[in-house]
Amino acid sequence: MSQVSTETIIQAIGAAQKVGTPTSVTVEGLDSSANVTRCKGTTVPTDADAGFAKGCTFVKTNGAVATTVYINEGSETSADFNAIESSASTITGVTAGNGLTGGGTEGTVTLNVANTDGNITVGADSIDFANTINVVANITFTKEVNHTVTVSTTTTAATAGGNLSLAAAQGATTGAGGTISITGGASGIGATGNGGTASVTGGTAVSTNGNGADVILTGGTLAGTGFAGNVVARSLFFQTQGAQAAKTTSTTLTAAELKTGIITVNQGGGATSSLTLPTAADLDTALPAAATNDSFEFSLINISTVAAEDADILTNTGWTLVGDVAVQSNDAITSKSAGLFRARKTGAAAWTLYRLS
Repeated sequence: MSQVSTETIIQAIGAAQKVGTPTSVTVEGLDSSANVTRCKGTTVPTDADAGFAKGCTFVKTNGAVATTVYINEGSETSADFNAIESSASTITGVTAGNGLTGGGTEGTVTLNVANTDGNITVGADSIDFANTINVVANITFTKEVNHTVTVSTTTTAATAGGNLSLAAAQGATTGAGGTISITGGASGIGATGNGGTASVTGGTAVSTNGNGADVILTGGTLAGTGFAGNVVARSLFFQTQGAQAAKTTSTTLTAAELKTGIITVNQGGGATSSLTLPTAADLDTALPAAATNDSFEFSLINISTVAAEDADILTNTGWTLVGDVAVQSNDAITSKSAGLFRARKTGAAAWTLYRLS
């Protein structure tokens, strides 16, 4: 450990004097105890050196920005010189910009997101919004990381979760409304790699006997003499097809069996099969999101080859049947042994069944 020589006491305070080991400094000021108060040189005094007054300044004559002026933040017996930032790098104040509060001109300052209405909560790695988000430019997420925009799952007991809506801007005067696009990511430019999937999935029921949520696609509402918007599929359309509902006796069909889309019948016994529709109210229960004029289709295929084993669809409460609802057995090449039907909701607990083919 080097120490300022006591011989410098005889020097007038303010005179230059080379002192100290292993690195000497030029002394420019001493206090009454002969501790250096100001000095300079090309090498910063070594930590733990003795003889430098607390607060002693050292000017590094070959220093650069932010490494020119140092101050002893240690003690007279154990120096600890640290750089004092110069004016070229000193932050003289932090001002809160748009959407921020806080700041200051000295000490440790903090900036916070302005939240005068209590709708924004900022966490360590999240921003929660309790109301509408108005975006005037773009929201861009970091690449190669999965991202989720989530409505908080925190609700009080027995209440529905919050909704999440995306709405493009309304057009002005004769201008068209804005477009919302959901597009999967493009693949890389290498020899392999597929484009990213764009998925829209209804909510999953995690209750004891809850229904999974529907995915509803609706064209825009018309105005005046215009036309209502359409739902357009411009690519091959796949839909899930489970196993058919196979019937071998006369029975009442269930709503779940209609929803399979395919019902086969093979009565046997040389008699006509009678298949009674579920009540319209039961169908409403199975299709809770169905609105008036919503419809779905199902096929009835008679696989019996016995002429007497035709299949008849019978009405039930809330139904209106339109067209021939009897499906012949497959006993001859000319038999109409398959029928395509469309069920249309006409109101609460009210449905109409049409024979299409």
